[in-house]
Amino acid sequence: MSRPVPGVVRGGGPLAGLELHVAPLAGSRIVDDYQVGHPALAPFFAGHPYDIGAYRRKADEVEQRLDAASRARVADALKPTTPRAADRLHQVLDGNGFFVTTGQQAGLFGGPLYTVYKALSAVRLAAALESALGRIVVPVFWIAADDHDFDEVSHVVAIDTQDGLHRIHVSRPADAVALPMAEQPLGDDVVAALDAFAATLPPGPFADEALARLRAHYRPGRMVADAFEATMAELLAPFDVVIISSAHPALKRAAAPVLRREFDAQAEHAKLLAHTSAALERAGYGVQVPIAADVSNVFHTDQDGRDRLVREDGGWHYRRSLRRIDNDSLLAALERQPDTFSPNVLLRPVVESALLPTLAYVAGPGELAYFAQIGCLFRAHGIEPPLVFPRHSVTLVGPTVRRLLDRQGLEPASFRQDAQVLIRQALKDDLPPGAAEALQELRSSIDAGFSRLGEASLPIDVTLTGPMDAARRAALASIDRIEKKILARLRDREHTSARQVERIAAHLRPFGAAQERQLNIFSFLARYGATLPIAVAEAMPVALDTPAPDWSGVAGCG
Repeated sequence: MSRPVPGVVRGGGPLAGLELHVAPLAGSRIVDDYQVGHPALAPFFAGHPYDIGAYRRKADEVEQRLDAASRARVADALKPTTPRAADRLHQVLDGNGFFVTTGQQAGLFGGPLYTVYKALSAVRLAAALESALGRIVVPVFWIAADDHDFDEVSHVVAIDTQDGLHRIHVSRPADAVALPMAEQPLGDDVVAALDAFAATLPPGPFADEALARLRAHYRPGRMVADAFEATMAELLAPFDVVIISSAHPALKRAAAPVLRREFDAQAEHAKLLAHTSAALERAGYGVQVPIAADVSNVFHTDQDGRDRLVREDGGWHYRRSLRRIDNDSLLAALERQPDTFSPNVLLRPVVESALLPTLAYVAGPGELAYFAQIGCLFRAHGIEPPLVFPRHSVTLVGPTVRRLLDRQGLEPASFRQDAQVLIRQALKDDLPPGAAEALQELRSSIDAGFSRLGEASLPIDVTLTGPMDAARRAALASIDRIEKKILARLRDREHTSARQVERIAAHLRPFGAAQERQLNIFSFLARYGATLPIAVAEAMPVALDTPAPDWSGVAGCG
């Protein structure tokens, strides 16, 4: 079984000239091995992501565990983006269907491109499963509103019409406590951030529409997670997606028993996670999330901000502030104010599956890796893990970038490596033939001259070999410095190959990372309009009818 074959789709209409390069998810070795069905990973997952039989087994488990009454506990937290989504959601809540979920932190202006790609991958998987299972399958996007890492979500990368890259930030007071993004307001500087983002956009009706959408949602005083949720709901409305926020009171109340079990069984669960993590390492894979014996999988938010709880002498302390709280007080707080508690990255998927009829979670590379650690945690809570479906990877190549690629004889795949390698090669290609030959002749003559001198001096004193070799290296280093200066002057010129490669890299590997991990969807909506996400979704293949490894007999805890 091989993972889906990469493909290229060329747009039409407003997207004329745009290429959509769709590929399987790339990442660490665990990501590659998982997608091809390496047997070493079978014990760590509930099934293979392209095996329809695995989804049927998961559907049976969900139906046995979650009846209509169980599903209704979180009905108020689920927000359909359209009337059709609302109708389909009601049917699922009545017990006639399932969810495919994915989610993301509340990135500024919608975050990087892959946030949207995760959601669209969930849309495509849900449609494929609905067809294969003959049951309603609704895509759900989970807003990670409990997350408190402001630095991670406070910036956006944009590219302007001259191929210039811009990091645009919002800030908060330096002495601010670590609040969940559901409680973190945007400051006044969000207006300046919007203005800076607007300055990168091309003029035209698409840009005006894109900017108006952002200005409607990102305003001083609005909570970061609320602005992100409204943005994603609008972007995903054409796909009848349902939105859920991890901070919704109904979800918090329903999740409280899961968190209570986690407190009660913290030591046991830590051993299970450590056992699975060790098994992963023995199988040759790294561990995404380190496991500590006394650290719980639960956060609590109080006057000091959001902090992880650590077991100590029969009670608990907060990991950052070190303030102590006894066990009875902690459990009383959970019962009284469940909205102030939240799961960590390992427990969050368990909470979701405990409350929602989830068949599959659409994951990025990091999430896929930590799902391999938590099969035992699911089962400790009486739940079978969902299938983990790798999101699609997409690279957008506009007409200008395509022309530059053609001039250099390159393809987008060339930029999966460090672009500096390509730039250095292009610089050397730009050297006039005479200069390149002269540099090579200098190096050769230095090597040859020192070699002859060494041979001739050997009868005089063998200890001269060391100083001569040092002098040879120094002479060659001086040639390297001269070459670097020549290349630097070349780089400053506008029409060199290296300059063209740099322009391509700004689009395909901005700041040294994949396009989808840096650039923002609104930079592209401003150029191509609101039909872009529809075209991206249509370009994403989901093949569940091809031969896939059957992992059903070996799934366990590693």
